[in-house]
Amino acid sequence: MLERRTLKRMLLPLPVMASNDSLQLSGITKDISKEGLCVEIPTPCVNISILELLNKNVTLTVKDVMLEGIIKWYTVNNSRYLIGILIDEKDKLAWKQIIEDKETGDCNLKDPVSLA
Repeated sequence: MLERRTLKRMLLPLPVMASNDSLQLSGITKDISKEGLCVEIPTPCVNISILELLNKNVTLTVKDVMLEGIIKWYTVNNSRYLIGILIDEKDKLAWKQIIEDKETGDCNLKDPVSLA
């Protein structure tokens, strides 16, 4: 798979719930960056066209914290959707606290992760 994302990312599996007026999805983060996350969701769990959700707002629940984001991209990888969500600017501080939380292993996004 051709990688087009340029931000430094790290592997960190976190349970995520994404919802808006037309959907409620649960998945696990495949990777995260300081700007957002990639969520992996089994395709049978999605009963709506993901294409219709591009550039739509979603409310995320991660580690009991609610954040706003926008679905920016998606792809299908075998029987799973990979969905890229950009964290809203007003929630960046809360997102940073989540990914730096000691419970998640004191994450450090200064070291990029090769996902090739």
